[in-house]
Amino acid sequence: MKNLKIAHRYIVKNTNALITGGHMNKITIISLLSSESKQFSSVFFEVLKKHQRVVLSSPSSPLGRKLTAEKYPYEILGEKTLQKNQSSDELEKAARQLICSSASGNVVYAVAGHPLINETLVQKVAKLHSHVELNLEQPFEDSVFSYLKNEEAEGFQLLPACHLNPDTVQTSQHVVINRFSSPDNVRRVVLKLKEKYSAEYEFALLAKREGCTYRLYWLSLQEALELTEEELEQADSVYLPPMDTDEQVRSLSTLQFYIDEVTGPEGDVWIREQNAHSLIQYLREETEELVEAIQNNDRENWKEELGDVLVQILYQTSIAEKEKHFSFEDVLEEVNRKIRRRHPHVFDGVEATTPEEVDALWQKIKQEEKRQRK
Repeated sequence: MKNLKIAHRYIVKNTNALITGGHMNKITIISLLSSESKQFSSVFFEVLKKHQRVVLSSPSSPLGRKLTAEKYPYEILGEKTLQKNQSSDELEKAARQLICSSASGNVVYAVAGHPLINETLVQKVAKLHSHVELNLEQPFEDSVFSYLKNEEAEGFQLLPACHLNPDTVQTSQHVVINRFSSPDNVRRVVLKLKEKYSAEYEFALLAKREGCTYRLYWLSLQEALELTEEELEQADSVYLPPMDTDEQVRSLSTLQFYIDEVTGPEGDVWIREQNAHSLIQYLREETEELVEAIQNNDRENWKEELGDVLVQILYQTSIAEKEKHFSFEDVLEEVNRKIRRRHPHVFDGVEATTPEEVDALWQKIKQEEKRQRK
């Protein structure tokens, strides 16, 4: 999806027009859900029919058939629906045809296809024409998710902006975040996303304008922090494309994937010859190096050695799983239940405000655990 970027300068002010002279007619691009859409809201259809000139991307679309049944005149621009893999040249051609079609008056172009590919068409038209708008038939997340039904294998998340927890964001999936309450809320979300994505990661920000008009900004997380108060005020939703595995360098699941590959049948020969006992010496070495880095306040080595210890832990769980003892998920379950059980003063409102009270509570819980094991 990297080729879907729409530059911020084309959205804020479309002054880079190559067509000059006289009044410039307006082009309105309406993004439909897909070529398979069978239903169009009555409100949407009535709004569409108010335009004097309607141009469709394909005569065989459901909307074309509906307009034909209503005996409402329309024109055809292309021969097929815009697809996810549409070439830049084909989109450029469609943009120029659309501009030529608008020479005799304002025009609305109703195009089905990938909802984000349509915005790329807006970008290309905006480079050549100074009056272009994008309308969506329905809210952005509905449009995107209707498309994503064809890509369910990748999965997607819909998360509210309020109280967003970055630990719940799955970078391997399509992610849509909505319900922004203020510009500060947008900034907080972007800062939280930087915990999972790089500052240069590009995402789509949907800005709601007057009426039902929306605009998509393709920009990096760092660029989002530089938007004006007015631009942030218009934020309606954000869409983050899934990252490739090698891009998900802040994810534990990526490390698990790498370890599974390294320890697998086609992986590293050395690690395949190891067992839980032979790896103990390396676990000790890495732990000692971690302790040394902490004692020396060596932040870079501290960070690196923590990673090396984590790798040793995953090596051990990998071996345990191959020997059918337990899995990494079993380890997580054990420690999560223990953390939850031993901190009632954090999770359950139990009173423990001093280190001495916490220690006494801790010892009591441990004694109860031992009693239950008998």
